[in-house]
Amino acid sequence: MKKLFTILTVLAVALGCNTLFAQSPNPHSMIPQSITGVPVNTPPRQVSICPPCAILENEPYITSDGIDDVNGGCYGTPPRYSPISIGDVYCSNTNTYVINTGLMYSDEDWYQVVLTEAKTVYFSVYSPITGRMWINTPPCNNLGANAFAQSNPGVYSISATLQPGTYWMVYEAWQSMGNGGGVQYLATVTTTPPGDPSTWCPPAAVPTLSQWGLILLGAALLGMGTVYIIRMKRASV
Repeated sequence: MKKLFTILTVLAVALGCNTLFAQSPNPHSMIPQSITGVPVNTPPRQVSICPPCAILENEPYITSDGIDDVNGGCYGTPPRYSPISIGDVYCSNTNTYVINTGLMYSDEDWYQVVLTEAKTVYFSVYSPITGRMWINTPPCNNLGANAFAQSNPGVYSISATLQPGTYWMVYEAWQSMGNGGGVQYLATVTTTPPGDPSTWCPPAAVPTLSQWGLILLGAALLGMGTVYIIRMKRASV
């Protein structure tokens, strides 16, 4: 499955060009976009930035074949999406890769959210690189864009007020990291701006006084029951 946006060509690399152009077959982004070529300081692959609550995307870094069997969206056969609900946090990979024609492409990750009522939603990523983001409306042969932006490193959000239905949240790298070069990033969908990534996982619930009372009562009953069983066993010897 060949992904969207051509970022770099072998010819451009050979000529040492720093600024290239890419075109997308998406109906809402047909205008050529000026992008940066191979960056001087390519962000390294992190060991892990996954918080405890994160859902693992489990997608390997794509190399020369350009096949994404996890969540390549409308560019898969059949289309593939990672299901995401309000409040979910995904820990994912994105990268760039060279296909057999010598062109460099960027990996796209498609997340599918189903709304049962009208909501204003924020699709947010925490990424060390420049990216691009969409909130798409199906179907694949007639995509509609509810929001689109080129995202900066760090936390970046796009939002839209959506009616009940199915929507696709898409994120892709928008700077060359070389063939199979990539980074880890976080993605989430919320109904309010997400804030600092350290807050994306809800804190562990602290028991209330009444809950602590039940916990202590249960422990006491368990202890009393254990003593009773031991005494009964001794008495029957």
